[in-house]
Amino acid sequence: MIQHMRKIFVCFLCVCSVVIIACTAQAASSQLPEEVLDVLETKWPDWQIPTVTYKSSDGKYTADNTPASYYYDEHGHAAAFAVLSKDGRNRLVILEKKGGTWKVVGNSTSAVFQGKWIPFISCEIYGQFDFYYSYRLYEEPIYYVFERKNDGHWYLTQYDYSSDKDGRVRISVASDCLTYKTESNGNKSTKVYGVFANQFSQFSLSNLPLTISEARTALTNPPKIPSGTLTAERIKFSSGKKYPVYQGPGKEYGRAANGKASVSTNDWIQVFGEENGYIMIQYDISKNQYRIGWIEAKALPSGKKVDEFAFQPVQGFLPQETHLTDDPLNSGKVVLTLTEGTTVKWLASMGDWAYVETTSGTLIRGFVPKDSIAIHTFSEQYDAADNDEVDPAQSIESGDRIYVILSSALSDPSTHTELFSDSKYQGIIAQMESEGITLPDELHNQSDVYIYDASMRLLEVEWGSYHSWTIEQKHQFDLLMVSAKQIPYCFNLLPGDTELSQEAALGKALQAISERYGVTVDVTKTPNEVVFSYYLADAKTHKAMWRIGVTDQDAAYTVHLLDGEVILCKQERMTSNLDLEYDTLCAEKGAFFTWNLEDKMHYAQSLPVKLAAAEKSGTHPMNENDLVAIANYGFCLPTAECISQDDAYQIAVAATSQEYGLPEGWEAQSEVYYSFFFKPETGYTWRVIFWKTGSASYPSGVVDMDALTGAVQRVAKNGTMPNEYIPYPDRF
Repeated sequence: MIQHMRKIFVCFLCVCSVVIIACTAQAASSQLPEEVLDVLETKWPDWQIPTVTYKSSDGKYTADNTPASYYYDEHGHAAAFAVLSKDGRNRLVILEKKGGTWKVVGNSTSAVFQGKWIPFISCEIYGQFDFYYSYRLYEEPIYYVFERKNDGHWYLTQYDYSSDKDGRVRISVASDCLTYKTESNGNKSTKVYGVFANQFSQFSLSNLPLTISEARTALTNPPKIPSGTLTAERIKFSSGKKYPVYQGPGKEYGRAANGKASVSTNDWIQVFGEENGYIMIQYDISKNQYRIGWIEAKALPSGKKVDEFAFQPVQGFLPQETHLTDDPLNSGKVVLTLTEGTTVKWLASMGDWAYVETTSGTLIRGFVPKDSIAIHTFSEQYDAADNDEVDPAQSIESGDRIYVILSSALSDPSTHTELFSDSKYQGIIAQMESEGITLPDELHNQSDVYIYDASMRLLEVEWGSYHSWTIEQKHQFDLLMVSAKQIPYCFNLLPGDTELSQEAALGKALQAISERYGVTVDVTKTPNEVVFSYYLADAKTHKAMWRIGVTDQDAAYTVHLLDGEVILCKQERMTSNLDLEYDTLCAEKGAFFTWNLEDKMHYAQSLPVKLAAAEKSGTHPMNENDLVAIANYGFCLPTAECISQDDAYQIAVAATSQEYGLPEGWEAQSEVYYSFFFKPETGYTWRVIFWKTGSASYPSGVVDMDALTGAVQRVAKNGTMPNEYIPYPDRF
């Protein structure tokens, strides 16, 4: 190995055909043009270009009389590298010829060793410079390469060293992995994945991971963000920067790490969103510790924008001592211990964690386990919210016995799952009956029931059909579901003082119906009916709108009003037979699962009123199960924060290919349809439906994924035998 390295080094010396002499930035050089030396002298007048030195086994240095510099100027391209020294300090400078003038494009003190050890620089290929640090006895020389990429920047692309254990080790460098080849294992490749700062401005020679184990310790990848209301994207910042990190969107929140928390832009950074001129980020401190905090938004790359947060805080408190962390996805390191009874504002969720703000001793944001938070009662929500958009007099009515029982049952953290345990559910049923509440038989003997669905069905015993609930009852129910961790925030809201009143909204709705369809609906006449919702219109801004359903004998109307203006007015002709109506629509549009997103949403939104009217008249459609399923499916339209339909398609193709081992290109033969909906148990969901694929192994099927993150939730095949069919409602 020693002889091998001697030959390599000698070869590089022989390549240099230019006569080499010692020089300084002030003197002439046969190796660097005068105009390059002039630039160096101007910028660093007291620095010199040293000669290459070799380090002997006894620690002494021997000069070679070779200047530590090199350049090329050919084919219209010119670049130069030079080491400059002053009082034992060294810096590596890059120059390029632009418009006929030499200019410095980079300089770094971390790209070279400090002291008397000076590297040999060579250039055999345009756009590439090679560097050697060598011992006189040729033991463990260090070799590394910088290359100019198409983006105009210089990057470390390779480095070598000699090891007694592994012989010659060569490491190929990419921004997301290092590839190791060693003589000891026959030059087989071993890849270590993780973000590696290899741009010249980021490079540090002293921090190179020489071994595979060092690389596995040093390199990290951005973590996958669990499902919840927080999402993040990785953003590449301008390199070589460092920013202070705060514990909230402002300097008043303070900094972790004893007031010294900061982030380097030379590693990965994930960005969640913006608030008050600050952006919420996640970055790595080490392989074993990340941090989520805030930096000023002006740190973002030029032209890059991120979504603004629109948190809808839920007031809660901590029934017991709880640890707050800024690293929920790795170490869970405790930043602050919150005492029993501490009040918190629950801002967002991420997996099993709640993102909260508290003023316990200091203003701070961080993460606590979801199940550590107790939510204030309905009336307490209003008292604590300091929200002038709701009526503080609203509270739980004394007659709402079922609501009170459910509130008590769901305050237990052990219930914060998607399903009621059988014992828990039966305990609730028993308590209600002990208080004289008569429940329908179908509510008694159930198992594996969703908390959301079961709670709604129980409340319907006292409040009537969900669609007839008042907007206050719907909002009250949503508050209960937020406290039980079944939904991330309220979808049914209450109008503020600046919003149209319910009466005024109805007036505008009836006027729109009259103007568009020439129909005057008298809502006071039986069986005419009106259904009200004040519902979330935009998940990002939490802006709400009036949704009003009106029925008369012949038709059902859906009207939406946003900011006091009608944005939707739609008529659905009523039939005496809902089956006939549904069959007619399917004959026109195709099977329901093939409809477009808007048609699915509008039809689903029209069904509650129609089904209520059918129930009132005592008629039950033969397709009732399907229609009820459609009505309750939560069909809606994607928001700006959701992945695109095209991205959903690509994810679905990849997931299906992997799950069923399908050949490349199978999807080209398939009919493809889409659904988008919200369910409390899964959140916003994209569904991609593959139909008539022409594949015997996968004739059709569906793929469900989290619409915010793209995480696949279900890959299912609809086979050719009855026992392989996906139930129709499960492929809407």
